[in-house]
Amino acid sequence: MEKEDRRYQRTRQAIHDAMWQLIREKDFSQISVGEIAQRANINRVTFYRHYEDKYAWLHSCIQELLKDLFAIRGAVSFSFEVEDLDGLFLDVCNHFDRNFEVYSVLLRNEGIRTVRDHFKGVIYSTPIENVPSLESMVPEKQMEYHFLMSAIAGTIEWWIRNDRPMNAEALAKKLVSMHRSLLEYER
Repeated sequence: MEKEDRRYQRTRQAIHDAMWQLIREKDFSQISVGEIAQRANINRVTFYRHYEDKYAWLHSCIQELLKDLFAIRGAVSFSFEVEDLDGLFLDVCNHFDRNFEVYSVLLRNEGIRTVRDHFKGVIYSTPIENVPSLESMVPEKQMEYHFLMSAIAGTIEWWIRNDRPMNAEALAKKLVSMHRSLLEYER
């Protein structure tokens, strides 16, 4: 059994490595399962034993990547006040800094539109202590929440696409500063 597990893990790693090599070389939409299998030195049937298709691999990869982000979000207990956001934004920005190369490749590959959708889905769907669910908010508050979350996601995407023009700590401080400005504007 252990030998099968190791073989299974080695094959998944070979598929993973092959996909990353191919994504760096060409647009995701142009990559075929045959190319992945050839690069991983496996046959197509073996690929399909592990993944339904290349999109299933991508989904799996993104889910693994975002587990770290979920862990950050899940470990933080805060009231969504600006003072409580300093540490959270720093942790989130450090996550993107640690995984910069991966996010950079994913965001620069035009064939991968789902990265933004996954990222925004994580931001919008993760429950935050003392913040009501989106469904229970009045439409005006839903709009404000979406505006803020879209601004954060867009700013982080800009930061990655522009090769980190500032360090993660400066980015986190800027995000908190922009959030403070929005709160001041509301008053």
